Amino acid sequence: MRPQDIRLWNWLAVAGGAKGVIYWAYHAEATGTEATGFGLVDRNGATTDRVLEASKDNQLIQAHWDILEKYLPKPEVAILTDQDNGILTYAMAGSEDASTESFRGYYQALWKMDLWSDFIEPSSLSKANYKVIFVPWHLIGKKETCEQLRQYAENGGTLILETAFGLFDERCFYNPEIPPYGLADAFGYREKENYYLPPKGERGPLADILGPAVLPQAERIYDEPEIQFTEPASVQVKARTFVTPIEILSATPIATCQGFTVAAKKQVGKGQIFYIGTNLGASISAGDQGGVELLRAIVTPIVQPPVSSKTLRPRLITGSKRSLLMVINDTPKDESESIAIPAEYVRATDIHTGKDLPIENQRLQIAVPYEDAVVVRLEK
Repeated sequence: MRPQDIRLWNWLAVAGGAKGVIYWAYHAEATGTEATGFGLVDRNGATTDRVLEASKDNQLIQAHWDILEKYLPKPEVAILTDQDNGILTYAMAGSEDASTESFRGYYQALWKMDLWSDFIEPSSLSKANYKVIFVPWHLIGKKETCEQLRQYAENGGTLILETAFGLFDERCFYNPEIPPYGLADAFGYREKENYYLPPKGERGPLADILGPAVLPQAERIYDEPEIQFTEPASVQVKARTFVTPIEILSATPIATCQGFTVAAKKQVGKGQIFYIGTNLGASISAGDQGGVELLRAIVTPIVQPPVSSKTLRPRLITGSKRSLLMVINDTPKDESESIAIPAEYVRATDIHTGKDLPIENQRLQIAVPYEDAVVVRLEK
């Protein structure tokens, strides 16, 4: 580990609301494949630059405990998880990748929007007070969950669904109508049969070696085709795992793929739903930026972070008289960016160097080394 890793992980934990840090490990590991690794200090107890960084971070955290003691982020976005869906995915495919990559992608998109998010289970839905709820890779449409999601949208929430939502019932039997339990009428769309998109290595020699251009037109839908969105943003998204055509009942179509309607939106009571007929999270996790921009167009009119940036990832830790702005650089190169801060702050100090940073037109110019973090104290 590098000192910057210690610094980044510590302050990321603090920004997430952690009240303590436990290190693995204090001495370097003695045996096995981990031998010589992971210690804050060497095996003989000698000081390292890692332990010096950990010590300095602790001193800085204690010096700002008035800000941190009662601080907890308050996410306005949640990601719904039900472990039965991952178990079913593993039972069907021998791997949970379709499920885990979906969750990973949605979280990555929210991270890039500078938004915190909670992971919640169906038992929390009746008390959910989030403005947006994502429902990644939710194959099993439990009746109670479906009803609570409908109520959530009717009460003013924004619900984002993806392919195969409610494909099976609680016994893991294929539902005759998808989404089930009256949601097709409520949400205004009905799924047709899925096109399964095999992972690379399972598509046959023509597709894997020569590429989709050599395939007949009708076969190209199986090779991660592009989905064309017209709303809420004009973007292209590479399909992943499934492409699912839908029948429009009362929703508004918003995307097509090779002539099929594959996405829709609808006002539901006081809220709204968006259905996307592919594994959008897995597409984002695989590097598709079109999916990020699509979700940004949906989410940012509803939820805005207190601070945001194009390349760097700022997180504001607010206190009554002074606050901390943690700025992360998760890219492989040094970055510098001008970040807008709330108008009430008139002084900014880099807490690691002790140097004041100029505020010009309520913006801070911040330089952060690659894979590192800078923490700035903001005073009113």
